[in-house]
Amino acid sequence: MTYLDCLSAALGALRVNAMGSTEAKQKVAAVMEISNRPGDGRNRIHYRWSWRPIASAAIVVLMLSFGFANSSPAQKSADVASFYSNLGGQSYGEGQYREAIGYYEKSLAINREALGEKHPEIANNYNNLGAAWHNLGKSRKAIGYYEKALAINREALGEKHPEIATNYNNLGAAWESLGNYRKAIGYYETSLAISREALGERHSGTAIAYNNLGEAWQALGQYQKAIGYYEKALAIVSKALGGKHPSTAMGYNNLGGAWDSLGQFQKAIGYYEKALAIFKETLPKGHSKKRKLEANLAEAKKQQRK
Repeated sequence: MTYLDCLSAALGALRVNAMGSTEAKQKVAAVMEISNRPGDGRNRIHYRWSWRPIASAAIVVLMLSFGFANSSPAQKSADVASFYSNLGGQSYGEGQYREAIGYYEKSLAINREALGEKHPEIANNYNNLGAAWHNLGKSRKAIGYYEKALAINREALGEKHPEIATNYNNLGAAWESLGNYRKAIGYYETSLAISREALGERHSGTAIAYNNLGEAWQALGQYQKAIGYYEKALAIVSKALGGKHPSTAMGYNNLGGAWDSLGQFQKAIGYYEKALAIFKETLPKGHSKKRKLEANLAEAKKQQRK
């Protein structure tokens, strides 16, 4: 799908506007689908990244001018903000974090003008920006955004809402990236307490909190404590997602790593092998997680032979 194809679809939306907004909306939706289509490897609209901002701008103009002619100004703003946020999410998923930040900032600017500073949607924008900066290694900048998201959600949603647990978890992850494991543990423990109360002991969100606590304690050399948290996380995940899910494999992998650090290589090998068996069934050949696990397993076997 070429840029000319995208423009042709956009012009189609302009032409049918006089016929009624329903068909125009359908045409705009088609343009949005085209702009996100991966293509067949020959004529991809994403073949040159410079095309996407042009197509995106065209779509926004259509959305504002024609596609949502019967919508209120507030709804138009919400639609455009959501569109930019979705583009940011796509870029984020592709590892294009700086591009994602640009889209997230546009979404934030629109939402702040339409909704004010204290709306949960603004918190979502801040959280997304924090995640993108975190992935760029800018943990302190991420913390600033995560703190803003937390402050808004605490006021709008209350202290015991699942979103608050996510905010605390994200702050913990950012502080962990900075090597401040004790501070990270404090945030993870708060996240866990909220998740257990709001979601229950067997929810995946609770498992994430247990797992993150395990990682932080392992980084502090408290391997037995880490194992306890990893075991709780694995019990939840394996029951919720099944014994053949990649997240279950990661649970086995983490336990293997903790036992490996304790010099208990036979136990480590057992967990690594369980994880690898799942990865072989669920991940494509040559996947980085599988390669890393195979290396850990080989090293554990080598250490055991000594």
